[in-house]
Amino acid sequence: MTGRVNHAWVDERAAPLYVWRLPASPSTAEIEEALHAIQRWVKTLDGPYGWINDPRGLRVRVLATHRALLGEHLRVVGPEALRWCAGMGTIVSSPTIRGVGTAVGWITPYTFPTKWCGSLAEAWPWVRERLEERGVHGVPERPPGA
Repeated sequence: MTGRVNHAWVDERAAPLYVWRLPASPSTAEIEEALHAIQRWVKTLDGPYGWINDPRGLRVRVLATHRALLGEHLRVVGPEALRWCAGMGTIVSSPTIRGVGTAVGWITPYTFPTKWCGSLAEAWPWVRERLEERGVHGVPERPPGA
């Protein structure tokens, strides 16, 4: 079983399927704190997990500093994500961005199952199925509160 992320932006009610919702206007320090919480959590993993990114509420401009933080974060969590991430769904409203994300995966395959989705209703069952393929059962069919 995986441990707790212990960060306000991560919904852990259906662990080991986690939903990361970014707020509208996080500061760079808040983003860094969230990424560090995830990095600490990743070091505690001992089984598969599913992850859904939901940045749709984000209303700030993504700066080069933010991209650098995310790049470093991916470098830090990469080995554990490769081992334990059953699947990651990223929710984006734009069909164009979803298409770009999918095409990037065709050119350079993602290191774990990845799907670009238009809604939580689309992402949830897809990530849940990836968990079941890895032998994880009992994740609710629908997100908590749905």
